[in-house]
Amino acid sequence: MTIETKRLLLREMTEEDFNALYQVLADSDIMQHYPYVFDEGRVRNWITRNRERYQIFGFGLWAVVLKQTGEMIGDCGLTMQKIGETIKPEIGYHIRKDQQRKGYAKEAAAAVRDWTFMNTPFGIIYSYMKSTNIPSMQTAASWGCHKVEEFKDEENEITNVFAITRNEWQKAYADVSTEKEKEAFLADVDRIHTTELGGGRIQKNLRLLDDIDPVAFCKSVIMDPVCHVLRRGKNWYCTKENIQITVNAYSYTIITAKLLKLGI
Repeated sequence: MTIETKRLLLREMTEEDFNALYQVLADSDIMQHYPYVFDEGRVRNWITRNRERYQIFGFGLWAVVLKQTGEMIGDCGLTMQKIGETIKPEIGYHIRKDQQRKGYAKEAAAAVRDWTFMNTPFGIIYSYMKSTNIPSMQTAASWGCHKVEEFKDEENEITNVFAITRNEWQKAYADVSTEKEKEAFLADVDRIHTTELGGGRIQKNLRLLDDIDPVAFCKSVIMDPVCHVLRRGKNWYCTKENIQITVNAYSYTIITAKLLKLGI
């Protein structure tokens, strides 16, 4: 899995990333808000844990790589974290010291934000940090979050919680369509179709029984009032709970239909 931005590539970590990641995680200045120091064993465990997350959840912290040089400069991604008393989806990031103040954390986090709302059913994404971690709060605000709460952590220190909802993201970053265009798309829902091969893939991906028409099922999902419908580029993305259906905006062909992984 790869996410591409203007200057960065986000990809899955491998054991070969150890040396580059060690430069980041073993830096006491970068990790000053962590309760322990990262030695070689903890860095290797960090890679292993994230590779396990990819398999279980379909996401984790990804390697942040400069497109121009191929150099890994940190990590950024989505993990499930205990924030207060609840497990919540959180975007985290760590950028090597000499590559900070260049906008890479914001660029990577914004890409993960978009990926999360496009590929998971989460209705809200969080970012949390110590109240003394001003740079992290500024970064969270830069990719659209706002403070929603604070609490005393186990060290009796104040932790600030920032968040952005799916609706806020749609309005500010994602949805390039007007309400009239959405209405027109939904009014023409009968045009939605797929190929015979596509129908078989939809049946398999959504785990539908053999007697269920995959196209009719997709139409019913799209027309459900709780379905989130937004357009990005040439496609409409329709998400209801853990189902996401992608429809070409010009041909009305179903491109993909899949079950999203729920992080728990």
